[in-house]
Amino acid sequence: MAGLTKTQINYLKDKLQRVAEDKVTEFKKQFGDSNKKGDVLLKKLKSGEVEFLSKEQILEVLERKIDGCYYSYYPSLSIDELISKEDYNRIENEIEVVDKQIRDFENRIYNAKTEALDKIVLEGVDVETALATLNAVK
Repeated sequence: MAGLTKTQINYLKDKLQRVAEDKVTEFKKQFGDSNKKGDVLLKKLKSGEVEFLSKEQILEVLERKIDGCYYSYYPSLSIDELISKEDYNRIENEIEVVDKQIRDFENRIYNAKTEALDKIVLEGVDVETALATLNAVK
């Protein structure tokens, strides 16, 4: 496949990019719809896996906030103040593990994309053989 034009090389880059993005999207699907902290926390609260703090504990947090608040401001609570620190840290760790797996896969797939393009353009390998490099990434 020697003598590729600039247009052909650009098309190959775009094609490999689309294939790589599709593979990353498919990989992300195994972890569910969303990996945002708020979405995960809400899902776990609804399922009962994570519980809110008791009324007394929430009142203690509010009292501390009100004591340190200026008169013209209302105290606000963040979600990490409404659940136990252990639950919050556990959720954060779960999200970090999933994010790391996704980043690692993305790195492997994009490296394979570059390798496939190099094989096509520099070595003259046919497109199907080079695409097999992308498909081999797990």
